[in-house]
Amino acid sequence: MEKPAASRRSEDQTTIGLDRKALLAQIAEEYNRRGHLSAKPVPQVDPAAPAPRFRVRVAHQKQVAEPKEYVFEQARVSFGRAPDNDVALNSPQRTLSRYHFEIQYEDRAFWLVDVHSRNATSVKGTRLQPAERYILLEGDSFQVGDFTVTFLGA
Repeated sequence: MEKPAASRRSEDQTTIGLDRKALLAQIAEEYNRRGHLSAKPVPQVDPAAPAPRFRVRVAHQKQVAEPKEYVFEQARVSFGRAPDNDVALNSPQRTLSRYHFEIQYEDRAFWLVDVHSRNATSVKGTRLQPAERYILLEGDSFQVGDFTVTFLGA
């Protein structure tokens, strides 16, 4: 049975009335709970449009040095020990893989992706599987080797 037009309109207005952070929080909660998103239509994004600026803070858990902040304006940022990563991190004990993880901007959201690292990427105490994606929200922190990375948002 189809809903009356007035009822459909109020649902649409409710969805449209959500601010961006609330909508992203709902999407993240659903994705992280189910492991996938339901079949809701996804707004079309111009693939040529630049990724918004975002910041991350990287802190070494065993060193006293101040955490470093990085600012990016690209759709994919790689992290690991190898010098050709966007962020090359020094890990003498090799707790970090040469190519450990990426932060990707896709479908109007930022995603954390473990790129088949040996020592895993952990979010809130849960290890990501190789190639598993986790939607990032402002303030999310995750562990990679001896490092804690905090996504500071757009």
